[in-house]
Amino acid sequence: SLDRSVKIFDLRKVSSNKKAASTASSASKSEGSSASGDDHPSMDPLATFVESRSVNCAYWSPSGNQLLSVTQSNFLRLFNKPFEQSGKAIPVAGEGGTKAGVQSISHDNQTGRYLPVFHAAWDPKCVGGSEAFVVGSMKQPRMVEVFTSPADLGTKGAGAGGGGGAKPTRVMCFGGEYLNSVQSRNAFHPTHDIVVCGNASGRVHVFR
Repeated sequence: SLDRSVKIFDLRKVSSNKKAASTASSASKSEGSSASGDDHPSMDPLATFVESRSVNCAYWSPSGNQLLSVTQSNFLRLFNKPFEQSGKAIPVAGEGGTKAGVQSISHDNQTGRYLPVFHAAWDPKCVGGSEAFVVGSMKQPRMVEVFTSPADLGTKGAGAGGGGGAKPTRVMCFGGEYLNSVQSRNAFHPTHDIVVCGNASGRVHVFR
């Protein structure tokens, strides 16, 4: 979010919250006063992870055990089973991030004013072990990076500052003489070993 946080909600609670909101709205109208807000149910997040700058995106891995975010603070954040956390202001860095199972990868996400911000994408084929994701890069020569994240992310001990245990690793870079621009959007093919990359000018590169 632009409010510098990653929030996790339980959608199973939407119906009950909506019913409560509807009841409160009806009671307010019967008393002759206007209801606050709109018809959308109010929801409290299960957990709120606090960033230093805004967050471009956050996506669940195919297994549902990891959450990946791309931040304007120049990190890729990996959360191991964040649904087991609870709190309104859980830090993502330092000792607090380590305790919350957060792993951080330093990554230049400053695409500038005229390019779309980076969004990462998981490989839907990787389930039941290490999971992989792809993300654009600001590095020269131009490239697209692929990382793997172990199933036991951050569970083997604890380290100081940057998180402990098994860590994500960059395993591959796509590039070449025809790739001369920043690829802000990238995706894995759902069944084949193909990665498709797109830039702000509408050009698509296919790696297979």
